[in-house]
Amino acid sequence: MKYGTALGLASLGVILSVAAGVTGCVSPLFEKASIEPGLKFDAGVSATSYAQQLADYGFYAVGLRGDVIARYAWNHKIELSAQFGFGAGCFSDIYDGQPLLVDGGLGLKFAFPCKTITPALKIEIEPYGPEVAVAPAFLLGIPGRKQSEAVTLGLRTDLLRGFIPYGLDVFGIIHGKKGFSIFAGLDMLPLIFYEQIQYPPVATIGIGYTIK
Repeated sequence: MKYGTALGLASLGVILSVAAGVTGCVSPLFEKASIEPGLKFDAGVSATSYAQQLADYGFYAVGLRGDVIARYAWNHKIELSAQFGFGAGCFSDIYDGQPLLVDGGLGLKFAFPCKTITPALKIEIEPYGPEVAVAPAFLLGIPGRKQSEAVTLGLRTDLLRGFIPYGLDVFGIIHGKKGFSIFAGLDMLPLIFYEQIQYPPVATIGIGYTIK
């Protein structure tokens, strides 16, 4: 029953994302690299900048977004997830377009627990404008003094048709002891290829809470 509810919410989020189109953004995560069996929900609010650049129009905006993530794991090594995010912002003078941000995707995570650290690979399928992108993310869980995982570091990209990378997110997640997490991430491509892309950095910083 719980699994069906999570999958239903996931499907709704992805359908809404496809209908509205996804902008270039840094999607926040509030999870750990390690996996715990069972159903979990993450909810968070973030300050973010996002952009979209097409042949005939584009925009760059700074605003707020909210995210809900449903996750279900059968064991300590495999986890299914679905994310839906929605936000709005104010425009800069660089482009003209719609201010709404709609983001979502379905993910599958594989964790490889070690004695101290926890490497993991998360692969998401997400709509990216008129196309569908594959977004692999490499996660590394680092323990703390009294926590099995206090910090999660990550690297993620979006691969479009022909496996062309569009976005290179570098991020970190600090995990509190009572379910709270802080996410900070930056898309490096606008910095590396600013002359070609021609919009300021895309970044996200937010706080989330995990319900088990």
